[in-house]
Amino acid sequence: MSQFDNFFNEVFDKFSKDITNRIFLMIENDPELMDKYSSLVGDDKKIKDNLNTELGKAIKKKYNLENIKENKNPESSLIESYTEHK
Repeated sequence: MSQFDNFFNEVFDKFSKDITNRIFLMIENDPELMDKYSSLVGDDKKIKDNLNTELGKAIKKKYNLENIKENKNPESSLIESYTEHK
């Protein structure tokens, strides 16, 4: 494996690890996506939890990721925790 490949793998591993947190941060910081998110969940915590869980599963499936562990310190205020991936 070349030095480039090693570097690429390191970059991708770090990105994959917190991709769920990054996607929720993107939603949070994009006015259009945040408006749609808010419209979907309203004030219903159960709907919000369900949407967040389903989005987490969709991220894992879309990028063919494996679970590592739960992180209870997300940067996004939309989630209370997220699963780290590899």
